[in-house]
Amino acid sequence: MKRVWGITTVALLALTGCAPTTTTAPAATRSAPASSPSATEPSQERVDALRAYVKSERAAASKMLATTNMDDVYSKVGVEWKFETGEKWNPLSEGLHAVVLFEYTYLPDYDLSTAHRSIDASKAQIDELCETGIFPRMRALGVDPPLAAKFTYHAADRILPIDTLWCSTSR
Repeated sequence: MKRVWGITTVALLALTGCAPTTTTAPAATRSAPASSPSATEPSQERVDALRAYVKSERAAASKMLATTNMDDVYSKVGVEWKFETGEKWNPLSEGLHAVVLFEYTYLPDYDLSTAHRSIDASKAQIDELCETGIFPRMRALGVDPPLAAKFTYHAADRILPIDTLWCSTSR
């Protein structure tokens, strides 16, 4: 269990901790109004800022798999983005959330009972990681709140995820 806890910790910290912090937010355009929590469409500035953040996280994910022992746990780590209203993220408050989607796919022969235990054990770490790492870097790149991060863990041979954790600035 100690190794599994370490794997989850390294995966989370490596993925979010290796992201460059010196990236600057994209130049603002004049054509889109500033976003607001009640907006139904994000401003172009907010879209560009979220894209920049996810680009830095994708680079960190590639580096993590190449330079750590995560290749004996995960076959794939991906990072995507989207904007979603709070109603779809129940119990989050209303508003258009800038969402970062972290997708982890376990190796086909990985023990899923071990995976479940490590995911359950990492819930508090994920909340802390969001508050001290992910959300501050998103804001630094110009992504306006509300913000959310979703961590989805997949088994190699299943369509549906085995577990999903998330955090948000609006909880």
